Amino acid sequence: MWLTCAALMAGCSEPAPRPIELVSVEGTVTRNGKPVPRAIVTFFPVDKKGTPARGITNSKGHFELMHQSQTPGAEAGEYKVVVLDRMRIPGKPALDTEPIQFEALVQDAPAKFDFEIPEASSK
Repeated sequence: MWLTCAALMAGCSEPAPRPIELVSVEGTVTRNGKPVPRAIVTFFPVDKKGTPARGITNSKGHFELMHQSQTPGAEAGEYKVVVLDRMRIPGKPALDTEPIQFEALVQDAPAKFDFEIPEASSK
C-alpha cells in the first residue's frame, strides 16, 4: 500500500522548473580611452521579468557578468545598465559617485559591450 501511495504522489508533483538559459556577456569600462578598474557593472532587466546580472571590472577595465544564481552570463533581453565607478574622488568616500546609465540588448549569442564613462566630477 505504501508503495502505491508513493507512486501516486510522485506522479502528482509539479514539473521541475526549466533551467535558466544564460548568454556569456563581457565588456570593458573606460574613461578617456583608459580602463576603469573596480567599477560595478549591473544589468537590470527592463521588463522586470528577468534577473539582474553583475560584474566588477579588473585592472584592465574588463568585466564578465555573473547571473544572480552565481553562474556566468545573463538572460537574453533588454537591459538598463548601471555603471558605478568606485574610484576615489578627493574629499569624497569611494562609493559616493553618481551611477552612469546605458542601455543594452543581450541576444541569444555571446555578447561584448564597451562602455565609455564621462570624466568624474568633484562636486
